[in-house]
Amino acid sequence: MSGNIDIPVTLFKNITVTGNALSTTYQNTTGLPRLVAITLNTAGATLTVQIDTFTPPTTDRLTVSSSTTGKYIAFIVSPGQYYKVESAGAGLLSWTEWD
Repeated sequence: MSGNIDIPVTLFKNITVTGNALSTTYQNTTGLPRLVAITLNTAGATLTVQIDTFTPPTTDRLTVSSSTTGKYIAFIVSPGQYYKVESAGAGLLSWTEWD
């Protein structure tokens, strides 16, 4: 055993810079895991990510409070699952998805 580890160069195939909106339900229909990355443009905001196998999703998977502008969060959505990002006082700077 050489101790070398093969690491895949491409983990995700498609990169999409979306016009997705906060408080809207989306579904991962790709058959692949989806990485979602969001940047907030508002300090002092709280963001909650909800992911479920049904719509609308109601299970909180991640809650983040932003103390600075430009707070970045990322999460993975399994194939077939629904997801929504709720906000208390946050504005959306960017939303990018990789499949």
